[in-house]
Amino acid sequence: IPLSGRNQKFSETLMVRPHILLLNKVDLINKEDIPLFERVLKLENPNLQAVLHSCCKNDLDSTIKTELLPCITNIMKTSNRYHRNETQDYNVLVIGIPNVGKSSLINSLRNVHLKKGIAASVGAKPGITRTVMEKIKVSNSPKIYIYDTPGIMSPSVTDMDVAMKLALCATIPDKQFDIVNMADYLLFTLNLQEMFGYVSLYDINEPADDIYILLTLLCKKFNLVMKINDQGEYVYRPNYERASQIFIKDFRDCKLGKVNLDMNLLRDKQHRLSDSLHNS
Repeated sequence: IPLSGRNQKFSETLMVRPHILLLNKVDLINKEDIPLFERVLKLENPNLQAVLHSCCKNDLDSTIKTELLPCITNIMKTSNRYHRNETQDYNVLVIGIPNVGKSSLINSLRNVHLKKGIAASVGAKPGITRTVMEKIKVSNSPKIYIYDTPGIMSPSVTDMDVAMKLALCATIPDKQFDIVNMADYLLFTLNLQEMFGYVSLYDINEPADDIYILLTLLCKKFNLVMKINDQGEYVYRPNYERASQIFIKDFRDCKLGKVNLDMNLLRDKQHRLSDSLHNS
């Protein structure tokens, strides 16, 4: 979610500081889509010094190994450092919404460039980093220190499309949303993008337009039932909540394919930005 996954307040706040936009977890999307992300983001944010992409789980990632630190160094050297002009070390603040891999990025940089172990705690759920930590060295030549920060969301997310995307990507705890509604939004997006990997994964006959049809099939496949007391008699009902959790987990584990929830939004923005530039 390269668009929905950005806290727009950052863009307004960071205009006075040199900054790099790093799209992490790039292994979860199709490589041929990356130029589209970069093109739209640069058109939308002309003051961005650089747009890079990375996969922090892979220590051989070219951005982690060879691109990011030189990019930081070059930007620092050409920017006004005010009272720090004479110092030879650089301090970098890593910011972003929850669960996008900020701590993993720092650990990967330390491992690749200093051959040192984990310095920032990581986890698969949002909220692992809770305070701004002491600065962490990631390079000796030049000396570069990074501050890890907690994920920062907007005080309220009023766009329900954005909220659903954030929830599906685990940047917002699942408990804040109806899990069946999340599964319904995911199914809608998969069908809209004609990504029918779930058909073969779950061995069903055809794509489903109704989330309850899909969830019922999953309940049958995985024997997901609930025993409910109905007016003194116990009856068995499909466990739609558990089926929804399986469906969403398979999406997060990339078992449904490399899905970019922002793809239609990106294409729409590209057309509108290109038309705007052409008309101007």
